[in-house]
Amino acid sequence: MVYPFSSASYSPSSKVQISFSAKDLKNRDVVGTSDPMLVVYERTAAGRESELGRSEVIPNTLNPKWTYQLTIDYRFEEVQLLRLAVYDVDSNYKTKTSDQFDLNKQDYLGEMQITLAEVINSPSHVLTRPLQRRNPDGLGHSRGDLSVRAEEVSEISRPEEVELAFRCTNLENREMFSKSDPILRISRVQPDGSITPVYQTEEEENNLNPIWRPFRTTLQQLCNGNKDIPLLLEVLDYNSSGKHKLIGSVKCSLNGLLELALAKACLTLTRLSQMARHHDKGRGKLFVDMCVIIPVYSFLDYVFGGCEISFYVAVDFTASNGDPRLPKSLHYIDPAGRLNAYQDAIVQVGGVLQYYDSDKMFPVWGFGGRIPPNQGVSHCFALNGNESNCEVSGIDGILAAYSQAVCSVELYGPTWFAPVIRQAASLAEKYQRQQKYFVLLIITDGAILDMDATVDAIVAASNLPLSLLIVGVGNADFSAMDLLDSDKKRLATKHGRVAVRDIVQFVSMKSVSNVESAFKSLLRELPDQLLSYMKTNRVFPNRPPA
Repeated sequence: MVYPFSSASYSPSSKVQISFSAKDLKNRDVVGTSDPMLVVYERTAAGRESELGRSEVIPNTLNPKWTYQLTIDYRFEEVQLLRLAVYDVDSNYKTKTSDQFDLNKQDYLGEMQITLAEVINSPSHVLTRPLQRRNPDGLGHSRGDLSVRAEEVSEISRPEEVELAFRCTNLENREMFSKSDPILRISRVQPDGSITPVYQTEEEENNLNPIWRPFRTTLQQLCNGNKDIPLLLEVLDYNSSGKHKLIGSVKCSLNGLLELALAKACLTLTRLSQMARHHDKGRGKLFVDMCVIIPVYSFLDYVFGGCEISFYVAVDFTASNGDPRLPKSLHYIDPAGRLNAYQDAIVQVGGVLQYYDSDKMFPVWGFGGRIPPNQGVSHCFALNGNESNCEVSGIDGILAAYSQAVCSVELYGPTWFAPVIRQAASLAEKYQRQQKYFVLLIITDGAILDMDATVDAIVAASNLPLSLLIVGVGNADFSAMDLLDSDKKRLATKHGRVAVRDIVQFVSMKSVSNVESAFKSLLRELPDQLLSYMKTNRVFPNRPPA
């Protein structure tokens, strides 16, 4: 339930700072030693490049450690390709800055191509590779080593949240024929004496000793970041008309609440009497059961701390995909190498997620097919044919297992999601409250025929370190998927069990004009889903290794 003054969630933006060094560069000067300079380019998936920056020139060295650092926006949902080129500067670098040099007039030493995610997920966040010199036929022999180090740009003041829990005892009853329905409203007291409401709890019906649910809000929302400004805490008898009756109130700063929680002490609620112009006897006691200030961590805090994302794939093998021997089939394997919709989804999503899994061993399943040798229908079978070990190595391993299965598995049906979701959940369940998260990519061409069971499986998995990415291929009606991708309202089973959090993202490739943009949209919310799990389960990031 959302209450009138609940705080908005804080989503910190992430920037990464990259530094560079090289070792054992090849000397291109006949007399003396090279004067190396680094140039950084960003490359799009289409191959277009833009220059991001240049380092200073370091004279007479083959082992430069440039002071130049590149700050770049980190975008999880993209494969951010960088090309790093090193030049021996022959121009007069003492009278010009590096951005004034014509690169065609400098000696090219070599280059390295990387992705930002590779650097972030390398040991100690340092990636070292041979510098290679470009030949007409591609990259040639090594010309020394280039090292790239990544660090998250730290905020000057990291955002913080405060988690609070309140209860009352012996409240004065403001009702005649029943008991009060108390709520707690917290307001910030402004310098001019006016108040700004910042949070309101749920009501506790017919209860003079209420215990309200713990809640979180940002320090900015609660007290504008100032722990000493007064807060007005009002306990009111709730009325659906909005005309709540004041039971009692008290003022206290956030620092005061912290002290009360530590001392397990309480505050006395008072109310101005209608009979006398002063605050009279107490109207009940307000206890601060919890008051904890918690840093707001970013997705990169977890990645730099060693958190890994394991990638799973489940592929639809129902008959509605069409005969895979025919070019019109969604499972048709083009001899010319053109990717079908299933292969494209694996490459697009796996191409991003592979860098966050150190061993790059990926479990892959199929569902809805008749599998050899008995041709029984299975709604969760190992795509590589090995039921005792469904893992394959790398994205190429997924594509190979998929191609093998297309040739050996008979397409059948129906389209059931629940079995593969439960299988993925059983693996994720073993790693609760650890530095580990799981993503299941489901690729399908049709409407779900076990919707109730699928909803049950998703709701049951919503408290696990697991997210589901669903890609709809072909021209089927995917309108029912909107129910699963519950961005506005928590998913609930027919029996009333509500999901702990939203773990599903869906995209239909039907009529999509920009495929790359559609997959970025699918992946964009994944960091927030990981943070939601870690926050809910009080899993804090490890310190990055030295």
